[in-house]
Amino acid sequence: MTNNEQIQAVGKIHYPARGVRHYLIAENRETKVQYKKLIYPEQDGSYKVASLPLKPASYNMYVQSGVKRTSPVVVSLKGGQVQGDSESDIRNLLKGLLLNIQVTNPLLNDIVFPQIDGVTFSIDSNKSALSSAGKVTRGTNDELVTFTIQAKRRDITESITYNNILIPKRSQTDEEELDLWLNSIQIDNPLTKNIELPSYPGVVFSIESSNPSVVSTSGVVTRGNQDVYVNLTVRATKGAVTRTKSFPNILVPKKDSSADSIIDDYLNQLVISSPVTSNITLPPLTGAMVTLTSSNQAVITNSGIITRGTTDQSISLVVTVTKDGITKTKIFLGLLVPKKEGGAEWEVDDYLAALSITSPLTSNIVLPPFTGGTTTLSSSNPAVVSNSGVVTRGTTDQTVSITVNATKDGVTKSRTFTNLLAPKDDALLTAELDAALNAINLGNLINLSTNISLPSASNGINVSWSSNQPGAISNTGVIQQDPTDAKSFILTASVTKNGLTRTKTFSGSVAANVQLVLADDVTKVKSSFGTLYPVFDLSLPTSLNGTPLTWTSSNPALMTSTGDVRENDVVTPFTLTVSNASTNQIINMSTQDVDTGLLGGLLDSLGTLLNPVVSALTGNAQTATLPTQYGGLLGIGAKSITNWESSHPDLVTVQGSNVTIQRDDQEHIVVLRAKYEGIDQPIPFIVKLSKR
Repeated sequence: MTNNEQIQAVGKIHYPARGVRHYLIAENRETKVQYKKLIYPEQDGSYKVASLPLKPASYNMYVQSGVKRTSPVVVSLKGGQVQGDSESDIRNLLKGLLLNIQVTNPLLNDIVFPQIDGVTFSIDSNKSALSSAGKVTRGTNDELVTFTIQAKRRDITESITYNNILIPKRSQTDEEELDLWLNSIQIDNPLTKNIELPSYPGVVFSIESSNPSVVSTSGVVTRGNQDVYVNLTVRATKGAVTRTKSFPNILVPKKDSSADSIIDDYLNQLVISSPVTSNITLPPLTGAMVTLTSSNQAVITNSGIITRGTTDQSISLVVTVTKDGITKTKIFLGLLVPKKEGGAEWEVDDYLAALSITSPLTSNIVLPPFTGGTTTLSSSNPAVVSNSGVVTRGTTDQTVSITVNATKDGVTKSRTFTNLLAPKDDALLTAELDAALNAINLGNLINLSTNISLPSASNGINVSWSSNQPGAISNTGVIQQDPTDAKSFILTASVTKNGLTRTKTFSGSVAANVQLVLADDVTKVKSSFGTLYPVFDLSLPTSLNGTPLTWTSSNPALMTSTGDVRENDVVTPFTLTVSNASTNQIINMSTQDVDTGLLGGLLDSLGTLLNPVVSALTGNAQTATLPTQYGGLLGIGAKSITNWESSHPDLVTVQGSNVTIQRDDQEHIVVLRAKYEGIDQPIPFIVKLSKR
């Protein structure tokens, strides 16, 4: 309806998308200047709105909702009066109005006609379920209706026909209603373009795909280098009721290698959403040139830069792709670039909305400049993030909240970023742990003979210990001495904090237990001593493994503490005690007299025979040869020496007269004894075996 300098429109917006704005637009057909009036639909989508005041001119009138728009209707204003339109203008008007009438399949609601002065509408239907006024009457059965909508002004008529539109039976359950919607959905096979799902109040549609990388859950089709079959399920949900429809074995053909197909795929997937509030960056296409052309570069430049002004702007963009001599375009009509509403308040909102502070915080925060305004930053923990944005990372993870205040022309607003992580600085943490390890002092760990104390903490950090030789020293510092060998070990100290572990090793050794060496040697020696004969000197060693040895005879008249055996008429027992710093060992012994004639002289000469063997045992030799005879002097023939025995066969092995020497890390007292021809008892001699 025209009324002086305003044009009134009445209609209904079906299935409005949340957050999308709706406008009545009058576009001057000569100057292309647009006059927009915001539409506020009722809850059911209906609206009645008058345009902005208009000067006499010819206008294209249409309603724009987001990126969608109705077909334009030509209206002319001349001197405030509606002039007689030509037949062509009237027909274009009627065709545009008919295309703007919403008809759904299935048809569940009445058909609403636009209200335009001088234009009448009627419906010619083959079923009574749809009246001439567009009223839908749902009966007890489903009805397939074919009808024609006629629009008439003066004697000029235009019409549009709809075939086989379903009017479902009344009292339809949610399940039945959803099934009707699902049955109306078809998916191409093969599938080369994105899937567009219907929109209906109260119903949520979604897609389940067996291969989301090829067909996503939002219906985006991505063709690859091979043919791919996917199974798709369309899901419709209303309240607590969900119904599905399956589309098995849908072929998504591989990309055609031709430039023509590549460009089609690129343009098919390209989306520029309205309203446009941020700069546009077109994705690249290998081997192709992609350009953007704007209908108004003051609002959107050809490089995609957005400049929002004091009024809403409707912009058309053309994307042009050229590859291998082939050029194709895609047009985005009626993109809304909203104005900066509210002046300074809007600019402050825009600044804060575009602001980003990324977590984790590994570098200082620098706020972008705010043209004509000021910004400040406030931290919940200035020790971690200062109010100037300086980030100080410590040895533990920290979370902070940052509030940014933006001010312009007296308007101040804030935005808070919570739970921002300032991660620990591993370098600082490493230094702290290393300092704790370096503060540990275990002293001299070489040749340990007593347990050591391992600290459980250092610089306030717990310390755990591990030994690579728990048989020598435990993880708690308890030593186990070997009777013969010193044992090397490595102790590892570990400190852990906030998931980071550092270690330090301490090398040392556990000393052999020389007391145990003496006790072990004496036990072996006891079985090697027999009856001793006068004038035979045992040459008792005076030290063992660096520890002095003391020999004490229970009867010095029979044997002195230096091992000199005295004469005695009968076999007489006595004891010989050997002592070091902490151990006393007793050996039971006896003496027997022997003829002091030539045989006694022979016994005195045994020391000379055995000197090479003593030298071998106390030196570094690995072998020695034992004497097999003695005597041959003073008119006495040579006597045999047989059956040599060793108190330590593991170290000094005797085979016949050959001695093999195997040393260890300790000195030992070793007894060798043999049967001498002419003497009743085997005669022992004692010597100290050197260590290796």
